Amino acid sequence: MTRTFFCSNFMRDKFQRDVRKNYQKERDLLIERVDKGIVHPLELSETGEAENKAFGGVTDSQFNFIELSLDKRSIGDGNVPVADWYVGANPKNFDRKIKFIDEEVVFIGPIKRHFAHFYLETLSRCWFFLDKNNLKYKIAFLSSELDTPRFDLVHDIFKCLGITPDYLIEVKEPTQFKTVIIPEQSYELNMSFHMQYKKLIDEVKLKIKPMNYKKVYFAKLPERSIGEDEVIDLFESNGYKVFTPEYLSAEDMIAILKGCEEFVASSGSNAYNALFLNDEAKLTVLNRSEHVHPTQTMIDEMRNFDTTYVDCFTDILPVSWDCGPFMFLYTKHLEEYLKSKSMKYKISKFEDDKSYQQKYLFFICKWCDFYSNPIYCRLLGLNKRKFAEHIFEFWRKLPFKVEDFNELSTCKKLSLLERIFSIKNGSNHKILRIFGIKISFRKKNIKRRKNA
Repeated sequence: MTRTFFCSNFMRDKFQRDVRKNYQKERDLLIERVDKGIVHPLELSETGEAENKAFGGVTDSQFNFIELSLDKRSIGDGNVPVADWYVGANPKNFDRKIKFIDEEVVFIGPIKRHFAHFYLETLSRCWFFLDKNNLKYKIAFLSSELDTPRFDLVHDIFKCLGITPDYLIEVKEPTQFKTVIIPEQSYELNMSFHMQYKKLIDEVKLKIKPMNYKKVYFAKLPERSIGEDEVIDLFESNGYKVFTPEYLSAEDMIAILKGCEEFVASSGSNAYNALFLNDEAKLTVLNRSEHVHPTQTMIDEMRNFDTTYVDCFTDILPVSWDCGPFMFLYTKHLEEYLKSKSMKYKISKFEDDKSYQQKYLFFICKWCDFYSNPIYCRLLGLNKRKFAEHIFEFWRKLPFKVEDFNELSTCKKLSLLERIFSIKNGSNHKILRIFGIKISFRKKNIKRRKNA
């Protein structure tokens, strides 16, 4: 396994600290059997927030929570622990009659809509089915009305493991089963992995015929990856086939990656798809922000990749490590990478002042729209005043003059902040209005191409 860095010293140091951590779990994975166990659906608790101490999971017949049924996870950059996703039974159900099904079932936890979270978290308990004798059991899972699973993708994956849709039981009310079997997670989000997880992914890949694209680039949807279009064009002109994974079936995505020898994607879930590459493939991760993703470190280790990390972002405003929005830039690190690969490129294409001015302004619109929501603002530890300070600092750092805010009173600044942008939709374009500056974007410039 090799790692090459075209990054700032700050990012290089963060990566090197992360790769020194031991993420692999080497002991045997646990299996817990709960006689007369009760599976509880996901419900909001007094926190009122999804995935924050909600009700749900598995209890025994006396409503004692079974810890092994909890999907464990942490925030990636810095491995910060998060609140438990779910904590067991809703007390209002203690005195009600519980539905009973005379079946032995395997509990695999919640299925999320986001495909990467499905194959990383939910699928991680399915190593239990590598023993084909266990395919006789039905599967109990949870879901949320706020996060409806993509069952087309789920069924594609389960089919590869020999699991048919009629063996899936979606628990929508507290349900007691003859026995609930709980396999331990073979991957815990940003925390640990077991080589049983790799065996499981290899089993999924086994029955899928590879496609013949040797050099592949996975593009993000444009809403959170401002400026990526130029990077996409660059790789496409150098022989990479570009796909947007959201437009692919699970089977096609895996087939593309199984046949791929050189894979490029931005950091985060797009690069996590490298899990379906073959061992020792070449992977390039374009860093979209100043964050390290432990999941990527684990995937690199599992697959023994030849991995290159390239800084392609601006840190002009703080962003959440997973939510964005992300601003792609032509950086000296990207240029060094391109030279090392003897790739064709034109600096002039990245130095169009007017184009970058529009992208900077579009970025600030998306940032303000997102972090003006108090829930997301808290992800950065911002209150309203800190939010305003970041905005004003952003304008001061812009490489072109917009307006001198120093002459404005604090009251006026906050008033402007609250009216920071408006969007009007037209048939062929979007208009952004920022502090009186009108910027027009044709839809073809902000809508990511669909796969050919």
